[in-house]
Amino acid sequence: MSYLSYPQGDFTVAPPITEAEIRGRAAKYAPTATPRGEYERLLWLDVTTSRRMIPEGELTVRQSSRIRLTKDVPLRDGALRDGLRNELQEIMDCLATTPDGVRRTFAGTVLVRGEESPYIWRVTIVDGRAVEEEPVLLWPNGDKEKVSL
Repeated sequence: MSYLSYPQGDFTVAPPITEAEIRGRAAKYAPTATPRGEYERLLWLDVTTSRRMIPEGELTVRQSSRIRLTKDVPLRDGALRDGLRNELQEIMDCLATTPDGVRRTFAGTVLVRGEESPYIWRVTIVDGRAVEEEPVLLWPNGDKEKVSL
């Protein structure tokens, strides 16, 4: 059975992903690289463009310091369960180091709430790995119970 889920949140990347990487090894994660629909991936690089003046003229720099969710929400939960953690890990593995060998750090959490309460879970980054987590219910007497999803 599949129903709608509403993800929210994002992941940060430091140091930022460079324009050369966005055009090269990270191209499939950048929605501006090719005219593709938002629905094709769950996660995208959030590519920003900045301009500044240098002696030779205007310099335009494209980079990404954020991994964002697709704008095509809400989503069917089956697609999220099967893809969110895997896509995040794929991006982190591909872009783990800068072109000059500096190790990147990734941080953040995406929280997913289903249309049925109390359906909730998240994907977060723990020790450089994408991890899916489910909540634990804490009763007033201190008992803990896994929430059935």
